[in-house]
This record gives sequence, structure tokens and C-alpha cells, in this order.
Amino acid sequence: MANAEWIARMGAGVMKFDSVRGGGAGDSLSKAELAGMLAKLSPAEMNMALAKYGCDDSARRALVGNVLAWVITVAMRDNWRPRCRDVLMGMATLAVYEVVGGLLCAKCDGTGMVSMIRTCKCCDGTGHKAMSGRAKATAIGVDERQWRTIWKVRYETIFDYVNGLDSAIHKHLRFTEFEKMEQDYF
Repeated sequence: MANAEWIARMGAGVMKFDSVRGGGAGDSLSKAELAGMLAKLSPAEMNMALAKYGCDDSARRALVGNVLAWVITVAMRDNWRPRCRDVLMGMATLAVYEVVGGLLCAKCDGTGMVSMIRTCKCCDGTGHKAMSGRAKATAIGVDERQWRTIWKVRYETIFDYVNGLDSAIHKHLRFTEFEKMEQDYF
């Protein structure tokens, strides 16, 4: 089964794969299948999977907590000054927001396409509009100048960590898919 299909099935009932050419045998994963697939994920990766692909708000809040714990550890290790908990919480929340959902592009309504054959130039076909530096500074509660000189680089580190959680999920699902193909073959 394709990696994208496994992820789509996490939002059970979203799509009937039997009706799609080349689709699978069922239209959703059983709880046992889902638990088996995601068993080796860390708690932060599990929360990312449930928040992003399962639209679970409690998992999103838990993910913000996981990211905040990581951010505080990095801030202490790298001796970030000032270590304002509100700013760190704002950056963790913003990074989760951007990776899990983000702002939908107003021009294409989040589809990434302006017509059947043209990708949206406003969002480069992603369906999500990038936030400006000023908007990010406002969201985390710092001055725009402080954002550019201090917090932008730190935020990019946090964003890369959260984005890495999503990449780890895809990598894990590809490995799980490979194991399943190997078992079916031998």
C-alpha cells in the first residue's frame, strides 16, 4: 500500500479507496492496523501524526507541549538570553501551527491550483501562504527588530525540528510499507 494511502487512511472515512482505480481493500484502517503501524513512533511523532493527519486537537496541544519541552532544553543548552517562557511557548505554538496546518492561501483556497492546469503562483502550489516576519514577530510577542536579529534563527531551528517530526513519520511509514512487502514476498 502506498505511503500516501496509509496517511490518508489515518483520517478514517475521508476517502473510499475501493472506488479509486488501484485502490486498496478497505476504506479505513482498523485500530489494530493503525496501532501496529505507528507503534515505534516517539510520543512527539505520534502527536504529530494524530494532529496533522487525524485532525486531533488534543494531539495538537500535546505536540505543542512536546515541542516546548524540546525548545526549553535547547534554550538552556545553547544559553539563549533572554529565556522568556512566553516567547518560547509562542515559537513552539507557531512552529506546530505552520507545519500542521498553516494559513490557507486566499487566492486558491488551499488547493494549490488556480485552474485545472495552472498552479497558484501566490503559494507556489502548496496551498498554504507563508507568514511574514512581521506576522511571526507579532505572533510570538517580540519586536520586529528583535525578531530579525535574535529570534528568527532560533525559530528556524524550532521549525526544522517540528518539520523533522513529520519527515520521521513518512520515513517510518515507508519502512513499515517495505517490511510488509518483504513479508508478503517471502
